[in-house]
Amino acid sequence: LDIDRTRDRTTARAALGVPQDRFLVAVIGGSLGSGILNDAVVEVIDAARHDNQLAIHHVLGNRFIESATAALDGSDGLLYQRVGFEPRMPLLLAAADLLVGRGGAGTVHEVAATGVPAILVPWAGAAEDHQTENVAWLSEHGAAVLLSETRAGELPATIQRLRIDHVTRRALGERAFELGEVHRSGALAQLVESVALA
Repeated sequence: LDIDRTRDRTTARAALGVPQDRFLVAVIGGSLGSGILNDAVVEVIDAARHDNQLAIHHVLGNRFIESATAALDGSDGLLYQRVGFEPRMPLLLAAADLLVGRGGAGTVHEVAATGVPAILVPWAGAAEDHQTENVAWLSEHGAAVLLSETRAGELPATIQRLRIDHVTRRALGERAFELGEVHRSGALAQLVESVALA
């Protein structure tokens, strides 16, 4: 809630080791990581290996860090950073130009609270498909791009489209931030308190 993406961007990038002039994509598969997103990132890297204006900060999940290493090694222009777990999420949310993630409540909250433009791929195995419902709250208001798992192969093209289309990317972030007012205002806590005290 304390993140100001305009104010904090420069400091956050310096702390993460990302040059100021790179387009930074943060890929976050949730606390355990996501095999589907990790596979899609391999395709992104293959398509952008020589791109010296792109950076990817990839949170693979500790359970994937060993098995994914070989497939993700090596690029001669792209700046690729990978970690199993990222404890510095406020820095990453402040630094990223675009976030790729799942559709858990935490991720949806972070997108809305900070206004980071996002492509979200809900986990199809979530109970009652609740991750799709979470992301739909954003996507139906023009505040995130929803890609189903069956469309995860479209991730490289979708990233590139939003990278080029500054207007759409900025609009996603602005709309997400507007929706996030419910998180920043404390309205949810006030509602719970009012019900509890009634």
